[in-house]
Amino acid sequence: MKLKRIFSIALGIVASFSLLSCGDDDAVTVQVNPAADVEGTYTGQIVKSYVDPTTSQEVVTTEDATITVTENNKYVINLALASQSLTKEGIANISKTSAGYPFNNKSVDEANTFGIQFTGNFVGNGATLTFTEESTIRVNNRPRKVNTTYTFTGVKVEEAAEDDVPSSDDEAPASDAGAE
Repeated sequence: MKLKRIFSIALGIVASFSLLSCGDDDAVTVQVNPAADVEGTYTGQIVKSYVDPTTSQEVVTTEDATITVTENNKYVINLALASQSLTKEGIANISKTSAGYPFNNKSVDEANTFGIQFTGNFVGNGATLTFTEESTIRVNNRPRKVNTTYTFTGVKVEEAAEDDVPSSDDEAPASDAGAE
């Protein structure tokens, strides 16, 4: 009988130690996919500015604009900018940092219509994008080349979940307060 009792105690101790060795102390891997984190539509305004060559004064115009961001791969995004007077597309490298999700141009081929250099950042639900291109303006009926800077600032458009849309079943029943 003593042998069974000692065997039971020893088995209990071995089982306890084996459970301790199965703790949840494995390294946690975090899936990093900055492109998927920022994917969506951002609405805001784009500011266009250049220096008038005849007056040396800065000329600034503002209009509503939208940027659509789609994932190309984990670290590359596709950008499409649209406003009333402007349509641009490009591919950008993106990363995740403590300061948000900075991005910059990936290529200078014909698929990138933002120009040689463009940069931006996604912070929270906000987005910024800046690029410069050479433009032609008319001064005294003569074409003049100027460097035009475009700066977009906007916020992400949140899509309503299906649960947020009221259905006909959610309507309150009609009240029969006056009927008896």
